[in-house]
This record gives sequence, structure tokens and C-alpha cells, in this order.
Amino acid sequence: MTIQKTFITVTAAALAGLVMGGLFGLGAGLITPDFFRHITTWQDVKPLGFAVFCGATAGVLLGGGLGCFGIIIQHIPEWRKIMMSGQSPGPAAAAIVPTMKFSWKALILAPLPIPIFIGLMFMFLASAKNPLFTFLFFFVIGGALSYGTTLFIFLPSLFLVSRFTPLTLRLTALIGTVLGFLVYFPLTWEEYASSGVDSGPPEGTFWQYLARNGFQWDFWLLIFSGLITAVLYWLMACPRSGKKDGN
Repeated sequence: MTIQKTFITVTAAALAGLVMGGLFGLGAGLITPDFFRHITTWQDVKPLGFAVFCGATAGVLLGGGLGCFGIIIQHIPEWRKIMMSGQSPGPAAAAIVPTMKFSWKALILAPLPIPIFIGLMFMFLASAKNPLFTFLFFFVIGGALSYGTTLFIFLPSLFLVSRFTPLTLRLTALIGTVLGFLVYFPLTWEEYASSGVDSGPPEGTFWQYLARNGFQWDFWLLIFSGLITAVLYWLMACPRSGKKDGN
């Protein structure tokens, strides 16, 4: 990849993060203006403008980081070829060559159905006065969770597993399902930490809270989200060939 393409890719990712972060900040500023109005101790600020600024700034940083990470992952196979040039890999080395390459198309499209579903679900369930705004707000929240998990947890896990065994459809689906299961616990911990009176210290232990309120619809949503995202990523990223994958 040339310097021009690298610059365009990172810039496009940063601009996409700017738009998504700005929309998230706009929604947060409209829903909880008092939180942003007193965010500084020395003077009050305009909550809507400050929320949009913070969201857009975070979006630029995360979007640019996403672009840089994608470029690095895309170049890892090329760097390995350069390092292994002149060496004839034996059967053991050939057995651990990954069967699935990094794909920008898969990274962009595979996590997309989940935030769309979340936005539509809350748009119909919330019965809000502005359905479009409700959809966009929860779409951005779902997108942050879906793309963040894919980028920082799912892709590194695939890369690690691919060092030891080829990534078949079944194995990739299993990895996505397990990660969806594991992501549920830190999210539930955040709910537990703010479950006290006026979002104060929680009552009882985390496991007691989990026994009372855990493993409901949000648990199954994360499980199926991990499964669907993993399957879609494999179908988009795995190179097509005349042979069907028997695993």
C-alpha cells in the first residue's frame, strides 16, 4: 500500500469516526444536558456543543486508530513473507498458515447488521416522539459496541488462533459466540457498579446481582451478535475457491 492510499484510508476512517462520534454526542447532549453542563468545575458550558465536541474528538481518535490497525493487520502477511523469503517452510509451518485474510469489506460490513437491529428494536419498543432520532442514537451506541468488540477483541483473537490452526467456519463461529458470552460480564459489571441508590455503591455482591438480574434478553443478544458477526466476517473474508469447506 502506497503512502497516498495509507493517508486516504486513515483520513476516511477518522472522518467516519468524526460523524459517528458527533451523532453520539448530539444524542447524549439532548438526553442528558445537565451531565455536560457541569462537566467542568470552574464554569458551566453549553451542554449540546460540548457533548458534540467530545463525541467528535473521541470519534476521530478511534476512527483513525481503526484505520491504522487495519493497515497493520493487512501488512502482517507481507512482512512474514519478507522475513521468510529464501526459506522453504516445512509441513508444520504450512499447517499453521491462516486460511482467512484481513478484509476491509468484512470489517466494515460484518458488524453492521447488529447496530441496525438494535436501532430498529428500540425505535419500535420505545414509542418515542422522534423515531428517527431514537434509531440513530441507539444505532451509534450499538455500532460503538459492535465495531469496538470486532476491532479490539474479535480480530486479535482470530489472528492468535490462526497461528495454530486454520480458521474454518465452525471454529470462527465458535470464537464469536464465546467472545459474545465473555463480553456480557464486563457490561453487566458496569450495570452492577451503578445499581445502588442514585447510582451509588451497589448492594450485595456481583454474583448476587447476576443471579437476580443476569442472563436476560441482553445476554442472548450478545451471544447471537457474536455468532452472526463471526459468520459474516468469515463468509466475506475467506477466499472463495472451488472446494467446499467440509468443516
